[in-house]
Amino acid sequence: MDFLKIDKNINEYSQNEQIEIFQKCIHWVLENIRSGKTRFITADSTQPWDPELYPRHDFAHELFFQLSGACDFKCSNSLTYQLVPQDILLIPRGTPHQERPYNYNGEKFFNMVINCNGINTSVHLAQRDLITKRALGFWFKQNMLLMPTFYYNLLTTLNHHCTAESTNALLCSLLYQLDHDLQQKESARKYNPLVTQTLNLFKFSGYDPLDGVQEIAQKLQCSPNYLSAVFHRDYGRKLTDVLVEKRLDRAYEMLSSGKFNVAETAFQSGFRDSSYFARLFRQRFGIFPKQCKRSDF
Repeated sequence: MDFLKIDKNINEYSQNEQIEIFQKCIHWVLENIRSGKTRFITADSTQPWDPELYPRHDFAHELFFQLSGACDFKCSNSLTYQLVPQDILLIPRGTPHQERPYNYNGEKFFNMVINCNGINTSVHLAQRDLITKRALGFWFKQNMLLMPTFYYNLLTTLNHHCTAESTNALLCSLLYQLDHDLQQKESARKYNPLVTQTLNLFKFSGYDPLDGVQEIAQKLQCSPNYLSAVFHRDYGRKLTDVLVEKRLDRAYEMLSSGKFNVAETAFQSGFRDSSYFARLFRQRFGIFPKQCKRSDF
């Protein structure tokens, strides 16, 4: 794992070099998941508040991938989780915890962390040489990710005690999306103005999840075929695929609210075939719509 041997200051790496290291870490984790070598742990979110754990009582989901070294996560005076290489730990939002990283089996501490509060999602890498309670970290700058709702919904689902098969499917889906998001940063290309405007519609206002390519093209006053072509060329994904994902994210939120049944959710999210909707939903979130529980939005 030569990609873990980082021995210079973060400022000495270019943005593309940083992204390349991120991607090597992602591919290593994916390989371990596929080969059944990972251990997935969900921290107990029912632990009582402990003033000694302040301020690590975040209102965001945190997903930790241990790459080398080890880390102890103290969630209460009686509950501590130890993460060693190939382990993955989900800290549900609101769960108090302290982190104590240290060297393990002669290897320096190194991990990858996704932080998601439903509005913003970021990923960073951390490596530390001197291990003390207040050690200064060797941190890669945070990379803000493109689809915070997707990450939040997926991490919320992971917190619902999925089967091992579903957990692995969800983790792989998350890592594929993460790899794609980082590729967009690596390219650092300038999007066609129409692509930028389309992405802004998704992020801010003026977008109805039921809109198709035709409706978006009308709002932007351009040809649907041209919009689809430049979006695919610049963004690296088909616009139709992104629109389907947006509808599925909307469906997840509706089901999580407990106010809609599956048929209502499918129809209001733009899917006329419930079976097709269920199949796409499971591909994206690792569970069927009927298994989607009321979440903690």
